[in-house]
Amino acid sequence: MKRATASLISLAAMLLLGCAMPEPPKRIALLYGVSKYNSSLNEGVYPNLSAPDDDVNAMEAGLLSKGWEVRKKINGVASKTQIKADIAALAGSNAIVLFYFSGHGVSYNDTAYICPYGAIDSSNNLLLYECITPKELYSYLKLAGLGHAIIILDSCYSGAFVEEGPSIDAIPPVFGVNDKGYIKYKLFLDAGPEAFWQYISYSQSPSYVTLSAAGSKELSYETSSWGHGVFTYAVLNAMEDPKADLDKDSYVDSSELFEYSRNYLNKYWNNIYKNNYDTDSGQYADYHPHLSGSPREYALWKND
Repeated sequence: MKRATASLISLAAMLLLGCAMPEPPKRIALLYGVSKYNSSLNEGVYPNLSAPDDDVNAMEAGLLSKGWEVRKKINGVASKTQIKADIAALAGSNAIVLFYFSGHGVSYNDTAYICPYGAIDSSNNLLLYECITPKELYSYLKLAGLGHAIIILDSCYSGAFVEEGPSIDAIPPVFGVNDKGYIKYKLFLDAGPEAFWQYISYSQSPSYVTLSAAGSKELSYETSSWGHGVFTYAVLNAMEDPKADLDKDSYVDSSELFEYSRNYLNKYWNNIYKNNYDTDSGQYADYHPHLSGSPREYALWKND
């Protein structure tokens, strides 16, 4: 009996040695930033911006340090055609894809767009056909067969890219102490039960999680004092701050990044600029990130 037991143990050990542990999925980050829409003008002179190229470079450094493979495009090469081609090139991959964009966003006839290079011509005219709608972006991912993606957008009106479904951030499209509306759930986790029932009908769809800098009716901001887009600066801080790991499991996931960035913006931006009124947009300068709210979560990086 002892011999039989020993033989079974030996066989089990051989089987375990013969079965390699599955490798973690490949993680690929596609990063795009446009500061210079008009090459004849300096950065920061409209329609040019100051921060997006720096945003992308900093995101690249941070994600590389966290084990991501990074492919970045800045300014003149960050076009709609290039974005579409880069996503299509991943066809057949089972990788987890992080898509990041920093630059202008616009809203026209209740449709939101992100504006890659080429979306604004040399006369500063907006070319909507060179912009990307939520429907187009998600179609690129689906046509490439990419079932798992995290989308992070630092652009105005980017909340419109948060897919309908089990959205549980419960934040109005326009957020702020001076704006009308209300927050349905005071705590993020309070929205869980409602999100669960919506998830039942949503669970078979591709698993895309979207974090947006602002609501579907809101502006986002960059600031020279931080050298980055305000939302991106919060994301970069989350890569280094142990407090971003809210559940202390050593990983920062998509919902934790949302919570961290929300709290960061409230503390370091909204509390300061909540009474600043922009007469052109008719909005106050406080704003809020949004999250698609899918019960699926992705571990974005290990909290070293």
